[in-house]
Amino acid sequence: MGDLETVANEVIQKHLKDPFDYEKVHFEVLSTIRYDPLLYSGGLSLPEALVCSPLDQSFFLFLGYHVDRLNETAEFFELPVRKLDSSLLVAQLSQALYDKDVYQAHKMRYLLGKAGQVEIQAIPIATPLNLDINCPPTWTVYLDSEPTIISPFTSFKSTYRNHYAEARKRKIPPDVGNADVLLFNHANQITETSICNIAVLRNDKNPLTGEIITKWTTPPLSSGCLCGVTRRYLLEKGLIGEGVVMKNSIKDGEQVLLFNGIMGVVKAVIKI
Repeated sequence: MGDLETVANEVIQKHLKDPFDYEKVHFEVLSTIRYDPLLYSGGLSLPEALVCSPLDQSFFLFLGYHVDRLNETAEFFELPVRKLDSSLLVAQLSQALYDKDVYQAHKMRYLLGKAGQVEIQAIPIATPLNLDINCPPTWTVYLDSEPTIISPFTSFKSTYRNHYAEARKRKIPPDVGNADVLLFNHANQITETSICNIAVLRNDKNPLTGEIITKWTTPPLSSGCLCGVTRRYLLEKGLIGEGVVMKNSIKDGEQVLLFNGIMGVVKAVIKI
């Protein structure tokens, strides 16, 4: 996955003209984790597993990736917290589900404050999980009309989302469902959308054979995008690769992949 702190510092040096002072910004570190009984892969029957405390780790999508990202984010912002491990995170998440319908999928909003305080919100969801990149297009993505200022708040997931909210307000028509906005930085490099990482189909040359291959390409972290957990999963599975994607290469009507840690993968059509 690479050293997120190194990448974040590279982003700061490359994209920010003014010194960055996160102390002046009110925010909490955020990770949104999918709890889903359909993910369970333990040896007990589902009813037996759902009364265990804590719950089995397999109920939580990409749990280890969330642990890694939360630890690296807390370290970057120098938050006064002890290092998380999977057991501790599962215990915290299981406690937050204590009085909830555990047969229902939930979005777990893990919030870590500047003073080290933890809050977990369990929100029921009906969003199905999909990890198949060969899905039909069901979303629309509108290319933003203005660049987004890149900062640690685009490299690290937090509750400070003004830049995302402004982009959505600029481009997504009211009352349009399954829609997102595609962002780019001041170097005219595509970065991500307001709630997802993205991959586009691009041609690449095999350095050994010279053969041209078409592959799903996601912007590198150095562009200023979030290190998403589903992005990491798809990279490690070899289903996508990294590469710079320029804004002027985006075409109206082309299909792209969107992915995050709650819905997994969806396919979308670009609208310029």
